[in-house]
Amino acid sequence: MWSKKTTRMGCALAVCASLIVVLGTGQGEASQAAETPASLASIADHQTVYANLSADGHVQQATVVDWLRVSGEGKVAIRIPEPLKNVVNLSGPETPQRVGQETVWYLDLTQTGLPKTQNGAPYRDLYYQTTSDQPLPVAVSIHYQLNGKPVDANQIAGQSGKLEVTLTLHNKLKEKKQVTAPKYGGGRQTQSQEVYTPFIAMATLGLPMDQYQSVDAPKAMAVAVGKTTNYSWILNPAPDDKLTLTVQSDALKLPSFQIQLIPGVLDLPLPDLVGQMKPMADGLTQIEQAANAIAVGSKPLADGSAQIASGLGQSQAGIAKLAQLADAQKRVALQGASAAQQLAPAAQQLSEGSVQLAGGLAQLKTQSDALPKLADALVQLNTGMQQLQEPTQALKPAAQQLLKDAQTVQASGSADAQQQAQALKQMAEALQGLAEGLPKVSTGLQQVSGQATPLKALPTAVTQLSQGAQGVANGLKQFSQGMGGVQTLFDLLAKGGQLQGQQMPGLSTLASGLSQANDGLTQLQAGAQQLAEGQKQVGTGTEQLDQGLAAMREKLVEGLNTAYAQQANFDAGKAQADAYTHFLPIPTHSTAQVRFLLQTKAIGQ
Repeated sequence: MWSKKTTRMGCALAVCASLIVVLGTGQGEASQAAETPASLASIADHQTVYANLSADGHVQQATVVDWLRVSGEGKVAIRIPEPLKNVVNLSGPETPQRVGQETVWYLDLTQTGLPKTQNGAPYRDLYYQTTSDQPLPVAVSIHYQLNGKPVDANQIAGQSGKLEVTLTLHNKLKEKKQVTAPKYGGGRQTQSQEVYTPFIAMATLGLPMDQYQSVDAPKAMAVAVGKTTNYSWILNPAPDDKLTLTVQSDALKLPSFQIQLIPGVLDLPLPDLVGQMKPMADGLTQIEQAANAIAVGSKPLADGSAQIASGLGQSQAGIAKLAQLADAQKRVALQGASAAQQLAPAAQQLSEGSVQLAGGLAQLKTQSDALPKLADALVQLNTGMQQLQEPTQALKPAAQQLLKDAQTVQASGSADAQQQAQALKQMAEALQGLAEGLPKVSTGLQQVSGQATPLKALPTAVTQLSQGAQGVANGLKQFSQGMGGVQTLFDLLAKGGQLQGQQMPGLSTLASGLSQANDGLTQLQAGAQQLAEGQKQVGTGTEQLDQGLAAMREKLVEGLNTAYAQQANFDAGKAQADAYTHFLPIPTHSTAQVRFLLQTKAIGQ
């Protein structure tokens, strides 16, 4: 996580001291033998580095004001492991002594009236200043543009126009380190990085507003104090940061910039980016796994849907054939009903003719002794037979049609169809026999009527003929009655109706239902094919989604690992800031902190 622990920024309040240079680092008297070791004293070292800068930011002079708070018992020797230059005591008469390569201060804590710490130990404050020529940890550079053109600082005073100022801070405290950070998913990552010691920088500038026509100070905090407006910028040179200022005046001048530097980082609440990114990476991983599973499962689903579509196509073909067969059966039934309807009048005529024939034969039988009567009867009988010739000829095609209908019905394969076919065959055979027998009878009658001489055997022949005619009359009567039933049966098969008290669907209903089923299967097959295509598209789209999620997760994990590394770099820099406690060497066994106060040279003041 991003650390929210930061060092609070404060302003270094230095002691106003004279900058008189005094060469006071000569050898002095040695301390008394009863001096207290520094390890037994408590020493807090507060260093403030004052630096005068040129108008372009170069260091002209650096002075360190050191405040030592020493508490303990007896006479204390404060040993600084380096010879200091130009040391001036700002708080008392003591002078430092040079002992080898050390600078030693001797303080007497046995004096009466000394203040005491909270634990009751007496203490003394020692303020001294010294000069240093070692470089500052942060370099300052200032560039100017007058009316859009670069210009040196010494050419600005008194000019008219717009002055643009760019002040840049460059952090020079960096270390090459092997920084170790966690990795997403476990493990550690180690990278060689340049770690900068962070500084909080505050730059301030007080501008008398009556001297400027306009002021533009981006990202600055402005506070008006009378006729002066104080502008303040918070900067973070890691490694660089800058501020810009633009002023407009008829007689340009620019006061000094005051720059305070404190090792550390700002105490600002930072968003927990890593904490927010990790659940996102976890979620993307889960979504990626789910998308991969969908992509893998979509192919067998698509194959199964394609097989369903193929099976529906086969079922559709079978139902289409059944629909054709039912339609053909319906047409056969309708044709059979039509044929039966046509046969009914012929059967009626045959029945009437057979009755006349039977009557004639009866008369012939009773009057066979009288030839004239017999001749008349034969003529009448022959006439009747002639009347039967025409309807007899209609029986043959009807019988042939019944045979065809029987074959068609038999082809449907059901048990009822077999019975119907058998009945139709028997009826066709009867019609065929009737059609073939009647012409023979007619031929015989013609022969008898043409040869009336041999009439001795006529009574016997007439008796047999009368019996046959009576049988034909009875058969034709039954046939005529049966034709109505046949027509009713064919109508029932074709159109449906009541059969033995139960509703029977006709072949037309069956054909219509099979046609609708065929249409439904066509739609189902189209839907199954669309489903298969859709599942293929889902699989393809899911694969693309999986690839996109993988790339997104890879980038997010890369960013997360970068954030881990940056956090580790940040923590390493903060640790360096915590360790950067002094600019000059500090006394042995002491705690320390350091602040910097830089001031640029004013222009035209």
